[in-house]
Amino acid sequence: MLPAIPVRKPSTHNTIAGIWRHTRSGEIEVLVVTVRRRDPRGHVIGLPEIKCPGGGGHPNEPVIVTLGREVLEETYLFIDPNAARLVWNHEVEPDHTRFGF
Repeated sequence: MLPAIPVRKPSTHNTIAGIWRHTRSGEIEVLVVTVRRRDPRGHVIGLPEIKCPGGGGHPNEPVIVTLGREVLEETYLFIDPNAARLVWNHEVEPDHTRFGF
């Protein structure tokens, strides 16, 4: 059984979205994004990284809203929050939790 999407918001949280589809040939395609980290002045730091869409929540933002906003910001795709399934969550610190969808 999958965990329930939390109603109570942790003090801070991050979301990660695993987005995939089955092709007609039966293969699985996974959506990832390439990111470049920048310092406060806008200079690129390090090498590009490949990751699943996701990121940190705004203050008082529900977890499911963070998920939708982060996917939209990073991929320009709208996700239906009713179709999202929480796969895992991990309390990193007492006031910070990570959620994987």
